[in-house]
Amino acid sequence: MRPSFFFALNFIGLQAVWAACAYGAVEQNAMIGVIAAITYLALHFSFSRQAYIDFLVLIGISSVGLLIDSMNQTLGIASFYASNESFLAIPYWLLTLWMVFAVSLPHSLYWLRHKPLIAMLAGAIGSASSYFAGSRFDALSFAEPLWQSLLVFSLEWALLLPISYYAIKRLKNSTQ
Repeated sequence: MRPSFFFALNFIGLQAVWAACAYGAVEQNAMIGVIAAITYLALHFSFSRQAYIDFLVLIGISSVGLLIDSMNQTLGIASFYASNESFLAIPYWLLTLWMVFAVSLPHSLYWLRHKPLIAMLAGAIGSASSYFAGSRFDALSFAEPLWQSLLVFSLEWALLLPISYYAIKRLKNSTQ
């Protein structure tokens, strides 16, 4: 598969799965997002030229995401809908969304790796706006005051992206 096509598939896949997860949460049918994520991940791994690295990134980032959003839910910073379907502290649709996000880091979002300040800003602004948009779709709700909850997400993600790129760089160096 040509790299530019894979790049586009990776970026569009992330957006499509996000929309499917938000829609599924709103419709009280979280499996819509889960099925979309699993379908996308199957496509991703069938075309990826670095499936082993992608898999390790998926495990690492998804674990961190599970921890972060579980902490946010447990502390009452956010409440993710459809949580009652999962034995996890967060719903399945959110965990699978983390998986899809994880495989975008070494591909369509990889341009951020050499720009830590931009990665921090993208993480801070992108996460807050993404979670806020999810709240507008009724996929989650925030503790009040809203600005404090969004600030927590912004700070978490401002740290998450640069640290993730550092870890991916170390992973790629160790597997070569």
